[in-house]
Amino acid sequence: IAIEMIPLVEMQREIQKTINKIGRQDYRTVMELYYLNGCRWDDVARKMNYSERQVFYIHGKALAEFESLQ
Repeated sequence: IAIEMIPLVEMQREIQKTINKIGRQDYRTVMELYYLNGCRWDDVARKMNYSERQVFYIHGKALAEFESLQ
């Protein structure tokens, strides 16, 4: 099982590096909670004390920022 985990851990590190390139902390937090921690959107919103609509907006902005870094 440990051997099978190595590619997953490496992928998680790459995702974290990518998220770290995003400038704003709230953008990074949304991305980390959703993509790395596996939180549902309602959980992300609750943990950040935002509405789901705000979280979706932040997520969209974070994706746009990421795309501009490419």
